[in-house]
Amino acid sequence: MDNQLLLLQQENSRLKALLNENEEKLINSLRKSERLRESEEKFRKLFEEHSAGMLVIDPDTNNIIDVNPAAARFYGCSVEELKQKSIQQIHLFSPDILMKEIEKTHSLTPNRFVFSHHRFDGSMRDMEVFTNSIEIEGKVLLYSVIHDMTERNQAVQALALSEIRFRSIAEQISEIIFVTDQSGITTYASPAVETITGYKPNEVIGHRFIEFLAEEDMEIAVSLFQEGLKTKKDYILEFRYRKKDGTIFYAELHVQYYENQGFIGLLRDITNRKAAEKKLNDSVMQLEHMMNGTLHAIANIVDAHDPYTAGHELHVGIIASDIAREMGWPEEKCENLKLIGLVHDIGKISIPAEILSKGGRLSPIEYELVKTHAEQGYQILKNIEFPIPIALIIRGHHERMDGSGYPQALKGDEILPESRILAVADVLEAMSAHRPYRSSLGVEAAVSEIETQRGILFDPEVVDAMLRLIREKCYHLPL
Repeated sequence: MDNQLLLLQQENSRLKALLNENEEKLINSLRKSERLRESEEKFRKLFEEHSAGMLVIDPDTNNIIDVNPAAARFYGCSVEELKQKSIQQIHLFSPDILMKEIEKTHSLTPNRFVFSHHRFDGSMRDMEVFTNSIEIEGKVLLYSVIHDMTERNQAVQALALSEIRFRSIAEQISEIIFVTDQSGITTYASPAVETITGYKPNEVIGHRFIEFLAEEDMEIAVSLFQEGLKTKKDYILEFRYRKKDGTIFYAELHVQYYENQGFIGLLRDITNRKAAEKKLNDSVMQLEHMMNGTLHAIANIVDAHDPYTAGHELHVGIIASDIAREMGWPEEKCENLKLIGLVHDIGKISIPAEILSKGGRLSPIEYELVKTHAEQGYQILKNIEFPIPIALIIRGHHERMDGSGYPQALKGDEILPESRILAVADVLEAMSAHRPYRSSLGVEAAVSEIETQRGILFDPEVVDAMLRLIREKCYHLPL
């Protein structure tokens, strides 16, 4: 009896141990299943939500057994529709590549391919495919991750075509095209560099273009280059460059900045153009000297005909140019106005000298005759070609803003700006100077009269400039 009880106790202990062991195995198995389920959920979530297209393929049947929504969106169909296709129907792989892939299903090394894929709308896209093998429930499958490379390929092709075109243009035009990095080091120079400078392209690449400048232009070139880096603006410059044989030539430089790239520039030899410009400038200066001489000669003729007002035209020209300068006119236009003042009364040579030098008041007929000098001046000069409309300006120097002037009774903006300035200068000088028929009325009386007629007879802007000169800047009329 004792032995049987002992055996029962031993068997009970063995059964308990076995139950505990099975229970522990079951718990471990449940935990493993839970971890596997969590892992599968994570994989499924990653698979479903990934932005890249993913496909799982049975290598035995070539059928697509699973796809994610991103792949379905790319091909233009539903997930279920795509799962009913084989890989041949979307051209995921060519038959030869497919066989090779099947052979590699046991390899752990991922493979990359680029294929053209059919979409459901019939369009073709260039796809980058990364594929590898994966074991699911004891079966080896293929999984592929796909990326649409169509736009990138098109951009690469466009860039390559653009580079071909650029090089084709750069190697055919006569100007130098060069490219630099952000520090100004030349990375490309077109073949024209040898024609223009004598340096071969490989002798220029790796150097800054400013290294080939004439020494006199080096400092300003460095300053402008640094300014270009700051402002990142396009600019056009002219420098003197040094050829390989040491001779100097003039060059025009067009430079364009590219963000985070550097500069691209076009350089052309303008030596002949500079020589032509110098020749033209010399001719213009010669013509100006001739015009000056002609106008001074005409002024002397007027002074000889009317000696009692000798110097009047010269003084009016000086005053007019100073008023124009106060109004901010360019210096060249001010000097031109000074010359026009020299001959503004040229029409008086058609008026009898005894009328011009008459000591008393003029009769109405005499006054009307004197008034014709503005039109007569125009008629004398109208057929002489000057670079400025001298004849028209002289014709209008007695016109008034309200239309009360002569000879055409012009108003406001109908009167040339030069004529409006001459009108004020003429009255200011005439009233301030001595005449055979009266003494000088004085500068203040002349200024007061002109100010009173501001905006009526005389241009307000011209009057204001004259007033600033006289009252604020203590301007003295020429003697």
